[in-house]
Amino acid sequence: MKKILLAVFGMLLLSNIYGQGSYKYRLSLVDKSGSYDLLDNPEQLLSERALNRRLRQGIEVDTTDLPVSDLYLQTLREAGLTIVTTSRWMNTVVVQSSVPAMETTLKTFPFVTDARLIWKSVSWGVDGFIEEIYEDTRSASDMRRQLRIHNGIQLHQAGYQGEGMLVAVIDGGFLNTDVISMINQNVVGHRDFVTPDSDIFATHYHGTSVLSAMSANDFLQLQGSAPNASYWLLRSEDNESEYPVEEDYWIAAAEFADSLGVDVINSSLGYNRFDDPSMDYTRADLDGNTAFITRGANAAFTKGMMIVNSAGNERNNTWQTLIVPSDSPNVLTVGALNTDMEPATFTSPGFTRPFVKPDVVSMGQPTYIVHSDGTVGGGSGTSFASPVIAGLVTCLWQALPQLKNHELMDLIRKNSNQFASPDSLKGYGVPDFLQAYLTTDLRSDATSDSDEYRFYPMDQQGNIWCIDNLPEDQYQVRVFDFAGQLMEQRSFNGCRYVLNLNGLSSGLYILNLNGKRLKHSQRIHILN
Repeated sequence: MKKILLAVFGMLLLSNIYGQGSYKYRLSLVDKSGSYDLLDNPEQLLSERALNRRLRQGIEVDTTDLPVSDLYLQTLREAGLTIVTTSRWMNTVVVQSSVPAMETTLKTFPFVTDARLIWKSVSWGVDGFIEEIYEDTRSASDMRRQLRIHNGIQLHQAGYQGEGMLVAVIDGGFLNTDVISMINQNVVGHRDFVTPDSDIFATHYHGTSVLSAMSANDFLQLQGSAPNASYWLLRSEDNESEYPVEEDYWIAAAEFADSLGVDVINSSLGYNRFDDPSMDYTRADLDGNTAFITRGANAAFTKGMMIVNSAGNERNNTWQTLIVPSDSPNVLTVGALNTDMEPATFTSPGFTRPFVKPDVVSMGQPTYIVHSDGTVGGGSGTSFASPVIAGLVTCLWQALPQLKNHELMDLIRKNSNQFASPDSLKGYGVPDFLQAYLTTDLRSDATSDSDEYRFYPMDQQGNIWCIDNLPEDQYQVRVFDFAGQLMEQRSFNGCRYVLNLNGLSSGLYILNLNGKRLKHSQRIHILN
């Protein structure tokens, strides 16, 4: 080992000859020496919430949950290398040096099985965001459409808006999110995996708009797809260049999300080509298990999380297909629709064999979002279709907590409008989240021994509501319009009642229920 360290130090002394360039290398490690004892103390590896999520899905803590060996990291530091990031799932470490072409030297460490260059500072390129085009025109009806096409409004009305769920948004920056109250009320934390000391709220605007499609909670301006969920904001995208190291940052962010107990990850990012063409992926790599980030997404899925990723905007570019990690069969990949419910002109085509990609589609030309200046407007791109779906996935999982992540994914696919005949642009089509909720016998409101009463729509228009699992009593139910005028009044005895509101016109109403032991009030939305 001493000879190896001396050899590496010799290489580092040559850095003055090469100038001020900087290079990052991904090292694959042979094992996790010194970490195995931690398997007996999983609470040191994962939060209680994360362990509970694993327990619900029958997932055991294993060696992939162990951290990278501290012994190896210390040896690398002593050799003059800077540790950039690590991955416990992949058992890799990224190191930085001013010495080029160090791959062969780095492989001489006995614990390193592979070394490859994944970033260099000598070139600048475009960022890796899914591109978008902003549009200014909008109406209240237009803004609700992105939820309405999935019957998401009715799922919200049933009482599922993301309460108790934790979502991670992996993106490239969240400019001004901290000062936009419409979208930041439920942000519980943030972390930057690219530049740890930077201000995540002073970087790129992209994540702000992505977050808003889920978290916006202003009924008069914009309602997100999971307005009451809690959010962690994680930055993995380097806005100044495009290199494979961003895959390492993404996996580090996903591992952090796992340790927190996150339920759903939204990622509106993807990769195919880099500033150094020798590092590019090929179309043959889109097999669901080759790209480094795709293998990381597969690992995240084995830990019990749902990963929702945008398909990419490559339809009219030379690439003309998906970006990674959206090629993973364990990622819910989202394409974009235009206002005619046809595939958007830019949405990336996928394939139908050996599995279907994209999985589903949502509004993406345009999606209504909050911009980083706090205004509400349109944005086009699969970047924004993805969080609409991710938020509704969150709400559906809140409603059906018994489901494992693969069961939830299957349920969403099966309740999409072209499940029987998927294609390479829409996949299984437009998912109906109300139908997915109502057609399963695992609904919490359908469980007879639950002591929690439920209100849920029994049709897609919200005209017929079921009031279920009430304490046995005599009740009065009244419906008011938003001006306070009494529109309907009924009385009933028992613990269940079906309320028919077909006589009311479209609009918002307040439903009040009064009994001796229970009083309840909620907003409902009727669509005729």
